[in-house]
Amino acid sequence: MRVGRRHVLLVFEQVPWHFVIRFVVLATGFGLVFPVLILRVRKGLAYAWALHWGYYALTIFLDRALGRATVGAFSNPLFGGR
Repeated sequence: MRVGRRHVLLVFEQVPWHFVIRFVVLATGFGLVFPVLILRVRKGLAYAWALHWGYYALTIFLDRALGRATVGAFSNPLFGGR
C-alpha cells in the first residue's frame, strides 16, 4: 500500500515512534475511506478535506495543550507500547 508509506519518513525527523505509527495507520485508514467518501457522498470531497485537516488540527492542539509526554502516554497502550 502506498498510502501510509510517506509518513514512515517521519522517523528520520526525530519524531517519536508512536506518532509515526499513528500517522501511518490513520493515513492508511483515510486512504481506504476517503475515495468512497469522495465518490459516493454528495460534497464528499469537502467532507474528506475537513476530516483530514481536522485530524491534523486535533493532533497539533493535543500536542501543544497536553504536551508530548501526555499524548504519548495515551497513545502508547493503543499501539502496543509501554
